[in-house]
Formats: sequence, structure tokens, C-alpha cells
Amino acid sequence: MSVWGTIFDLEDNPPYRYEGSHVLPSVDGPRDPGCPVQLAEVPSHITRDGRDDQPEDGAPWPWLRASLGREDAVLDRSQVQGLWEAMGAWLEQTKPPPPPARHVGGGANAEDCPGCKGTNPPYPFICPGEDR
Repeated sequence: MSVWGTIFDLEDNPPYRYEGSHVLPSVDGPRDPGCPVQLAEVPSHITRDGRDDQPEDGAPWPWLRASLGREDAVLDRSQVQGLWEAMGAWLEQTKPPPPPARHVGGGANAEDCPGCKGTNPPYPFICPGEDR
């Protein structure tokens, strides 16, 4: 019986296989379905002798199991916080740029058009139309 409650699992989207530091990863690269990535919590209903101070439907215990492949590690809240911050910073650094603003066209007023923003179209200030 497992005492961990899975909260994240990449079973349907397995990680890419690490092929060495000399190989740049690619979306076409090989996947490794035998290397599960999983996060699991200890639900509040799990207890041990001398420790039965949480309700059945309470918050999970302050431990998180992180699994990569066949290896497991247990993290406390401060470690999870550090991991969260590092992953959030990485996500921000690798965020794709927003799509370019497009003209609305159709005789719309230029001041209401994202594609005309910051330009000074000639009077009567009508959006010139869709970008081609």
C-alpha cells in the first residue's frame, strides 16, 4: 500500500532521454517512458504511532516525494519552495515572445487597433487593414 498521493505524473508525456552534454535536446528527440517523473504528497489521513493529529480531509503533510526514474527523494517545504522559485525563473526566461500585434482592418479606428498602436496614420486615422 502506498502512502503517497500522486499529484503530478508524466506517464502520458514521458521525459526526453538524456543523451549527454554534447547533444542539444530536441522536440524530436527520443523519449524515455521507463523514466517516470512524479511528485507525490503524504495525505493527511496517513498517520503513525504517536502522530494522529490531522483530520482525514486536512492539508497534506509537509513532505513531497520527487521521483525521477527509479530514484526517489523526499523534500521539505523550504526545498520545494527553492525548487518552485528556480523552475519559475527558468519558465520566465524561456517564455516565448508574444505574437506580433495585428491590424484589425475593416475601417476600424486606428486608436483602437493593436497593430496601429504607436504609429501616426494619416487622417482620418483609420486602420489600414490586415498585415499581409
